[in-house]
Amino acid sequence: MIPLPEMDDANPLNWPKSKHERARYIGIWTSMVTIGVPLAPVIFGFVALRVGYRWIYWILAITNGVQFVLYFFFGSETRYIGKEIQLEKATSWDITPLIGAGIAATGNQVVTTVSITYSVDCYPQDAAAIGVFVTFVRQIWGFIGPFWFPEMIAELGLGKSTAVSNALIVVASVFPTILVQWMGKTWRKA
Repeated sequence: MIPLPEMDDANPLNWPKSKHERARYIGIWTSMVTIGVPLAPVIFGFVALRVGYRWIYWILAITNGVQFVLYFFFGSETRYIGKEIQLEKATSWDITPLIGAGIAATGNQVVTTVSITYSVDCYPQDAAAIGVFVTFVRQIWGFIGPFWFPEMIAELGLGKSTAVSNALIVVASVFPTILVQWMGKTWRKA
């Protein structure tokens, strides 16, 4: 699922108790991720050819919306936890970090969508390379984060770690986006 990667079946919080069930769910999830890479260009090549490349983004947005609604109603992240444990944990569950993470993830998606759309509009001949580059950068950040996040949180605490992450987001995405919006037209003419 694109909008909810932290809630997928690869997350240990969602693993069933038996190894057989866990292997089946992770196998299905991994297959979907693996099949999506070679299948997406075939599907979206047809979409871009028939109705234009902008429909690729509309289809992905619609898919994300449908996934979100289906997951919201049918995919409880605690589906494998017993009722007694679930009731015990219900009294101590703090939703505040999840709300913050949701707001941050939404902001990240908005910035990424705006950046890709702006770049493709400015350089349509390089649309494929732009998508690959943005995906590459996001995947690199997604890959290295788990290596240094736990150590940073243990060393600085959650509050200061959040400040560091937000500073990185502002420096690496907000400022460059503002700069490109302000100077982009001048740079393109040069």
